[in-house]
Amino acid sequence: MTDDDIETLLLRRTQQVYVTPGSGPGPVTAAGVVVLEAELAALGHLLTAPLRRALGTLDADGLARTGTRLLAGVAALTGADRHHTPLFRGFPQDVPYQDARLRYASAVVTALAAQPHQPCMSCGRPDHPVRPVAPCAHLVCEACLGGFDFGCCDLCDTWYACPVCETRYETDGPTTPWLDVPAPAGDRPVLRTLGLGTSTDRDATAELTALLARRTPLNPQDHDDLVLLLSCLDPADLTGLPAAIPVRESRALLLARLAEHDPAAIGRYADSATDVLRLLVVRSGGDPDLLEPVRLRGVPRPLRRRLLAVLDVLDADRLVEDMRRRPAAFKRVGELLHPFEPAHVRRFPRAALAFAVLRDHRLGDEGPLDDALLSTAAEQGADVRIVGDRLRTVTWSARVESALAHWDVERAADLLRARPGELLRRLDALLTRAVVDEAAGHVTDALADALPGAGVGPLLGAWGKLAVRTTPGHRRVFFPRGRVTKAYAIDDVRPPLARRPAERAAELIEAEAV
Repeated sequence: MTDDDIETLLLRRTQQVYVTPGSGPGPVTAAGVVVLEAELAALGHLLTAPLRRALGTLDADGLARTGTRLLAGVAALTGADRHHTPLFRGFPQDVPYQDARLRYASAVVTALAAQPHQPCMSCGRPDHPVRPVAPCAHLVCEACLGGFDFGCCDLCDTWYACPVCETRYETDGPTTPWLDVPAPAGDRPVLRTLGLGTSTDRDATAELTALLARRTPLNPQDHDDLVLLLSCLDPADLTGLPAAIPVRESRALLLARLAEHDPAAIGRYADSATDVLRLLVVRSGGDPDLLEPVRLRGVPRPLRRRLLAVLDVLDADRLVEDMRRRPAAFKRVGELLHPFEPAHVRRFPRAALAFAVLRDHRLGDEGPLDDALLSTAAEQGADVRIVGDRLRTVTWSARVESALAHWDVERAADLLRARPGELLRRLDALLTRAVVDEAAGHVTDALADALPGAGVGPLLGAWGKLAVRTTPGHRRVFFPRGRVTKAYAIDDVRPPLARRPAERAAELIEAEAV
């Protein structure tokens, strides 16, 4: 990872360009900037006034390096890098200056004819009407024009100046300072402005924070950007990061970075056994979505203790519930963390208990270990019980299923209230069993309390299901999780939901979503 990689990322995400101050403009710098403008305009991008001034301070070599890198970045951004031939091979020492100016003006006028709502090159705002100054064709809005010494008085009108390039143009008398633009001929994309960046570190941290704070899963490009930004994160300074990271795949990428440099900070974000598994998968070169198995790397002892400490602070039933979703993977995690070592059993008894339940450990085979497990199990109360010579836990999911099986709607709603996503996924089952108004009211009350903590995906999924559940005869469509989308449809043979509670639940979900 280099500074150029970060600057390319920030160019793509923020349209900011970072210019290293030069020793002063050379004899061809002004012409070179015009040529650079022409090539950028052909790619749909404009230089703002601060960036143009910064480029104007570079010598010929500095402008050549910066311009070449900028053109390559913008070309990659627009897809023009696939078949790119340099317009001027001797840039910037040997360029047809006038041809470049005309080419730039033609590109700007063509863009204005296609879409008049273009950004101002002085302030960068796209919400004010802009016009191209003649003959340089720099786009200027009325607000920037009023705050700049644009020309002499209206009586003599012997000169005017461009607020962007600050070039002064002499005239023989009253004249219009604007280029003629044909009437708009369509609704085409708006040109994008490139601004002058001030600090790559600050801007990279801002982008990293924004990606980590996302509430929806990242697309592949954002995922790759997050990996790159995390590679330059200083683990000793986490003050700028969000307090919570909603997307667990994004959280795993950060945890893997912390595991290598600051294991003590892992507990700040990891709050489930699956977080620990994702961390180990990412650390081993796998993907945090856990869709494909990966061979886990060995874990050094300090990190081993830190991960066991994260597991030990969780409730035993929640630990076991997470582990049972992926038993083979967590058995491998147990082989790496060594939870049954005597020192680990003493320091992390609940983690040892969870792995014992997962591995179906037989009591009576190992005296000291069994004594410690029984002592810890007794501390968990009714959540852990002994069945024969085995330890068993009563998980939260089991309690919910038991309540639904007995049509105990109030108890099921109270349990689901603590997990908004699960409440939305099981909302249909609750409303199906809420056959009396009192039970339906209890479900909607629990829903109203839980919705602020729900993610966007479960919200929209539940809302879409409720929209058709009051009428029979529909098809049910399932989208199993995977990297290739495959949909499965079956006839919906479930009885329709009662209209009033279903509509009330849909209203609550819609109000939260919008």
